[in-house]
Amino acid sequence: MYANPPFAADMCATTFQGNAWAARRAFCERYEGYGSLCNCSAPQDLHRHVPLAMTGIPTVIVASTRPILLNRCLRHLMSAAGSDPQLILVVADGSSDGSLDEVRDLAALYGVKYKAHDAGGSNVTVRIQRHYKFSFTSAFETFPWTRKVIVLEEDLRVSPDFFSYFGQLAPLLDRDPTSYCASAWNDLSNSKSLGDPGVVMRSETLWRGWGWLLKRDIYDEVIEKWLQHDQHPPISHTLKALQSLIPINAPP
Repeated sequence: MYANPPFAADMCATTFQGNAWAARRAFCERYEGYGSLCNCSAPQDLHRHVPLAMTGIPTVIVASTRPILLNRCLRHLMSAAGSDPQLILVVADGSSDGSLDEVRDLAALYGVKYKAHDAGGSNVTVRIQRHYKFSFTSAFETFPWTRKVIVLEEDLRVSPDFFSYFGQLAPLLDRDPTSYCASAWNDLSNSKSLGDPGVVMRSETLWRGWGWLLKRDIYDEVIEKWLQHDQHPPISHTLKALQSLIPINAPP
């Protein structure tokens, strides 16, 4: 069994000082299990702000009641070049009984936007689809100026070139009418393909999950029909022969 010792506020008195640390100190006194986030001797840097000229695309994190996984996701996201807390929205699914309080407080600590949602229903598949639909809509409503959003699930750890990858593919999606999204996930990929800026694959598999780039015009086209479906979005009929762009697998 592994456990994190409780946060000792008195031992961190010389570390968590000033207004900038007040929120983190309060968070760490209330919640456990956050490792370096609440480490007095070597506290995690919440906002590294590594600049990247080709970013500016908002990110929506589809979340639930798993704050520890969300913390890991946000930690890696903030470490990627081009990250901007003001362009990140966490949409969490959960009941209104306080189960999302920790998720809400964690989002506030990182300085990202947050929205709660109770998808309802006892059918897990239906609930997930409802939450995805709500998350997409919330992203485009929160960032009405954007033509694209990056969709990310809370249990993912992104690579350092995450935003660079999407920044390079975004113009291609604008110019290529045969592609409906770009995904950062390849089931057969490995570490040797990380950072290759020159090649991507086309996939005819619809609805690439995990981390991917969604165009507003595709959302607009699908959402009108999706409003009549609780379970599965009408993707296959709407997108027809369109393809997604995915990272290439490294040669054997």
